[in-house]
Amino acid sequence: MKRLLLASLPLLILSSCGEAPASPSSQESSKPTSRVLVDESKQPAFFFLGSSVTYGATTGGRSFVELIDEDLRCDVTKEAVSGTNLANTKGNSYVARFKNRIDLDIDYQHFIIQLSTNDATNNMDYGTVGESKDIDSFDDKTTAGAIEWLIAYIQENFIADITIYTNPHYENARYEQLVGVLDQIQAKWDIHVLDYYRYKDMEKLDEATLKSYMSDSIHPNAKGYRWVADIMEAHLRSCYEAENPGLTI
Repeated sequence: MKRLLLASLPLLILSSCGEAPASPSSQESSKPTSRVLVDESKQPAFFFLGSSVTYGATTGGRSFVELIDEDLRCDVTKEAVSGTNLANTKGNSYVARFKNRIDLDIDYQHFIIQLSTNDATNNMDYGTVGESKDIDSFDDKTTAGAIEWLIAYIQENFIADITIYTNPHYENARYEQLVGVLDQIQAKWDIHVLDYYRYKDMEKLDEATLKSYMSDSIHPNAKGYRWVADIMEAHLRSCYEAENPGLTI
């Protein structure tokens, strides 16, 4: 069941799940202190943030998000706009849209963020991963700064898991470099990463199978979204069950 579907027309490392990451030290006094366990009558809420792969640009707006919505007992918010960057240089960036549309009254259990290919193809400045976790220290006009800003904001306002997912593999040196930046961010923030680009902690697809799963070099087709969804569903279920012993989705 969808709680909210926010999507627009054009303008993918399986990790274990445990306790929610700590909030940035700059907000120590006001951060949430505990997660309210979700009982069997309440659906967990998941927030998906991304661009065309999250949207489903080549499949009529139907992506892995709709499959997860149908397969799992969950509430889904989909915020996806094709052609947009993580780096906050335009009004439709991930950061700008997240600021405008996040609902602090919803008890989100998990935030799933696409590592946008657009930051690579649009030659965004990736910036650097710093030592601070102070939300005011990040340059969100860079890709790394925008990702860190999103993580810090979520951790300040929610007791929730955070997963960033990469694109399925395609030949692009700048995107491969960005996946390397994500490694640094994961190490700093202890977030989850689903790495479809390098097939980390998942079965590697042979070239022919991957090609059969893609509409083009970047966007999955219906079969590809089924592959993405199956891996992500297992991950989301694992995280939920770790946070809510005895419950499942």
